[in-house]
Amino acid sequence: MHAAPPSTGRTSRPTLTPPACIAVISLSDARRVNTYSTATSTAIGNVTATMKGTERRNTSTITGQLFRDLIDEHQRGEGRQGGAERREMLAQQVAAKGAHDRCRHYIRNSKCQQGMRRAPRPVTAPSAPPTPRPGAGCGRREAPNTLSTTIAPSPLRRVAACVALALACTARGRASRPHEFDGTRAFSYLERQMQFGPRIPGTPAHERMGDWLLERLRATADTVVVQPITHVTRQGQTLHLRNFLARFRPTAPERVLLLAHWDTRPHADQSANLGQQRLPVPGANDGASGVAVLLGVADALKGHPPALGVDLLFDDGEDFGNFATDSDDVLIGSRYFAAHQPTGYPPLFAVLFDMIGKKNLQIYYEGYSEAVAPEVVDRVWRTAADLGYGGIFLRGVKHTLIDDHVALQKAGIHAIDVVDFDYPYWHTTEDTIDKVAAASLQVVGDVAVALVR
Repeated sequence: MHAAPPSTGRTSRPTLTPPACIAVISLSDARRVNTYSTATSTAIGNVTATMKGTERRNTSTITGQLFRDLIDEHQRGEGRQGGAERREMLAQQVAAKGAHDRCRHYIRNSKCQQGMRRAPRPVTAPSAPPTPRPGAGCGRREAPNTLSTTIAPSPLRRVAACVALALACTARGRASRPHEFDGTRAFSYLERQMQFGPRIPGTPAHERMGDWLLERLRATADTVVVQPITHVTRQGQTLHLRNFLARFRPTAPERVLLLAHWDTRPHADQSANLGQQRLPVPGANDGASGVAVLLGVADALKGHPPALGVDLLFDDGEDFGNFATDSDDVLIGSRYFAAHQPTGYPPLFAVLFDMIGKKNLQIYYEGYSEAVAPEVVDRVWRTAADLGYGGIFLRGVKHTLIDDHVALQKAGIHAIDVVDFDYPYWHTTEDTIDKVAAASLQVVGDVAVALVR
């Protein structure tokens, strides 16, 4: 991978608005409902406070308990409110008839009430409920203009429905989701790669790493295609490389390609210490992180096969040469794959994962990705936002890079690069395992799996 001049493609885009739930009730709305008793308003406040404190719990359990508490409190409140309204109505009837004149100012006196019960007066039928104003919403309606002994159905049940909707929205956006992708297991794959040492083409560590990778893929994928590559460098060195293509549902006509490079760079040419520039790059983030994510995706697809065809490409020889002077000695595996595509290609789209394991991950659009395949960028970033990762997958082009996706783009494949290039240890001897995190692998792995569901 190498930084390139800014792309001439689109670099600014309309803001994406992820799907969001709109709350239809708030505590302030509940307090403005003038048909509720004080006790009922208190109950609404308690429910809202309970929502804030328990929004990450299981939604169905929370909703059921809230409804029970809400209805119990409402029934007690309605009993008190109904008694008060009946007494007030009787007082008005007594005043209108001129009877029990001395009792009408002391309507709470038990003897006066007993006297009125001994000589009940006929009660008129309740009037029809008033027509709500246009736009009257959940939990709010016009107060009745007349009294009746029949208590009109309270809007509290409608408020309860709104509470349930708000809870469902909260649960959708914030509750923990079941993960098909296992970030902890993916991190163990990263650790295993690091145990081989630098995976430089032409070294025993590279050979052992390739054998282990092939074994892992044969245990998960439906089929595995090995592309052997013999490459002679500009200096005359012969490299024996291997691309591994793990295929799920290999006969499916519609396919998606996910890829990462599995080799590491032979020289840490970006190290500040000149003496270290001849040393190899350990490749915890630049190399091992992308492979770890794809191996985790393979596990998820074995457990739950995809609905469409999925190919996972582990390409070799990406980082061997000098990007500035030896263009034939970089992106070797991806250029070979682009020239030897499987039958039925190109895929619907391709996504490259490179340097996605660092702590405090922040991934922006890459310039060539946005210029050549903006619809794929849209799809990936929208998927991330839907999963709640909008704070990690950030909008806007920040870097333009020569990476494996460029080789695929030249072959007509709509490919993009998912990469966090703000990594100070890139191509240095400090690209070590302490710089990466399982949490970052989890985020990217969740997005990768969701793309093929």
